[in-house]
Amino acid sequence: MGNKNIISIIGEVLVDWTCLNRTLDLNKANEFLKLPGGAPANVAVGLAKQDYPVRFIGGFAADIFGDWLKEYLTSLGVDVDLSQTIENANTRCAYVLTDENGNRVFKGFSRSMCADTMLEYEKIDLNVLKESPIIYFGSLIQACDNTRTVIRKILENTKGYNIKVYDPNLRPAVWGSVDEAVSVIKQTINYVDILKLSDDEVNLISGIENNIEAAAQKVFNEYDLELLVITMGNSGSFYINKDNSGYVEPFKVQSIEMTGAGDGFVAGLLAGIYDNGIKDLAKEKIKDILTRANAIGAMATTKPGAMSALPTKAELEEFLSLKL
Repeated sequence: MGNKNIISIIGEVLVDWTCLNRTLDLNKANEFLKLPGGAPANVAVGLAKQDYPVRFIGGFAADIFGDWLKEYLTSLGVDVDLSQTIENANTRCAYVLTDENGNRVFKGFSRSMCADTMLEYEKIDLNVLKESPIIYFGSLIQACDNTRTVIRKILENTKGYNIKVYDPNLRPAVWGSVDEAVSVIKQTINYVDILKLSDDEVNLISGIENNIEAAAQKVFNEYDLELLVITMGNSGSFYINKDNSGYVEPFKVQSIEMTGAGDGFVAGLLAGIYDNGIKDLAKEKIKDILTRANAIGAMATTKPGAMSALPTKAELEEFLSLKL
């Protein structure tokens, strides 16, 4: 892509081995589907399917799964030219079970020699990154010392050049402890402009439970954020900036499974920020951005898988024309 205004997504791409049996009992989980996954990769695909210019920066293992994932992202319009092919590495795998209500449960991740933990900072072109209007990343690769340092150096050395968006998307299974994860996440928030948390995550970061508004206010006050957004599943989303705060209603859909809902929401959020920036956003504009983000998140639950369920721009517009 020759366009300098490319959104940069940094993080992991992996294989989701998703159980087709609705059970959390591993003894009964005997049918698995191979699906492309990884929250940052899902977000990149969500943006590409909405016709936004986007690049993915991550580690691809030099194995059959790494080749497959790279080809998959490329086929959907995601630029992977700044990604790194890691020799003698493995493609990370996630093992996903689904309960009776269609809610996914990550039962485990492979953790040995995963390509996403082996990114080399020296091979990342900072000049290209500085030209990105938005840099987005999550916390999974921060569970490893090497990539935690890579992320920190990128944030420090691109400070002031672009909007930084952080969705920790906490996966305790890859961390030594939840306390360690929360500590790293809190340190990282100091570098970013927009923070997206789930309702569970804002409880952890704030130490306040059962009060979304108080928890969000505390986190917003403690960090120099332009915008904080909380996703609350079937209850929609909540936002707070220096001028306003409020709830945005969810869309009611017939959900099949929840994979990719949060990542679809983030793709919608990034699209809105790409189009509008973050300075002096009126309350109505923020609500419009989050309404579209909620719609993408809802649509992602109506089909199996994450990337395959994310809507195209035309599908989103049709959905909104029927729902609004």
